[in-house]
Amino acid sequence: MGLAVIAVFLPWEWIRHSSEGLGLEPLPEIPLAEYLVRTLSLLYAIYGSMMWITASDPRRYAVVIRYMALAAILFGVLVFFIDRSAGMPPWWIAAEVAGTAGSGCITLALSRTLRRSP
Repeated sequence: MGLAVIAVFLPWEWIRHSSEGLGLEPLPEIPLAEYLVRTLSLLYAIYGSMMWITASDPRRYAVVIRYMALAAILFGVLVFFIDRSAGMPPWWIAAEVAGTAGSGCITLALSRTLRRSP
């Protein structure tokens, strides 16, 4: 997720071509589209950096790790409905839901071992 910061600084034409390269419709040439792509990428990058910080001392940040895991699971469930409503292709929906909710489930399961560790 931290690598999403790259999209914040990419030329808009590259982002538009990437969308088309994925088999999606071209992004519209409007300020709102660019704003949404760049701010969402920045938000992903911030979330990714939080993951690195919490991983540096998991016992200390156990509550934050559990919160982030639950948030990822909820995000994955909600994004399923958002993606379907938006008409995203099935492969996109599957990858996004599996990636976010799946990583949240794994993180939550692993965070339970923090209580048992001495």
